[in-house]
Amino acid sequence: RRDTSHPIQKIGCRPVFNTHRSSISCFALVKTSEGPHAVVTGCVDGALHVWPYGPFPVQGKEMKLPNLEALRIVPNAHQNGVSAIEGLYNAVATGGYDQCIKLWSLPSGQCVQQLKMEASVVSALSSSRLSLINTGPLDGRVDEDICVEGLLAGSGEGMVFIWSLTNMQLLGVIAGPESRVLSIAASPEQKALTLGYLDGSVTLHRVEAPNFPEIGRHRVKGAAIDCSWFQDTGPKSIR
Repeated sequence: RRDTSHPIQKIGCRPVFNTHRSSISCFALVKTSEGPHAVVTGCVDGALHVWPYGPFPVQGKEMKLPNLEALRIVPNAHQNGVSAIEGLYNAVATGGYDQCIKLWSLPSGQCVQQLKMEASVVSALSSSRLSLINTGPLDGRVDEDICVEGLLAGSGEGMVFIWSLTNMQLLGVIAGPESRVLSIAASPEQKALTLGYLDGSVTLHRVEAPNFPEIGRHRVKGAAIDCSWFQDTGPKSIR
């Protein structure tokens, strides 16, 4: 929080990153090759902040909160604000109200790739390995299933764009309800996607390029702010 008159200092909580100049809009945990993970926060002023992440010492029942300093600050990463972040290995993907998706190298702090979306805002980002049913042609192959590292981006208009992180090829576009996409999740076997929307819609899609056909739809009260897959004693399900 920007308002330091309400510090979060409770048992079991991690340190508060409270040196931002504007409100935090999103954050992600990123794995790095340099040891501990890092936390990347995105702000409404368009800046990105990279922070160290634990482990932090605990004294008795209280965690000792160190004075954390940002490892790196990228001002004006996005015009009009950062709206979504997805942590990758040694990198982070960000989306903004400038209709852009950017891939950043954490070691250098440089933008290494930029994609443009035909949308008002990048409202959600997710990355996952996908077991793709290829009705192609894709990578010169047709009707051959392939495994790809995918980057999925939702928009304010209900569209989801899916790219290959290997070569940034657009694999397909999902046209869902005309509502803001809030959450994206891939199934454990990487053959299905579930999407959550602001209007409460939850749609299921088969991982089949280029159309990613819808195979089910549900409705929840309020907004579907988060979707995740879990496995109980029965078949795999969506929460």
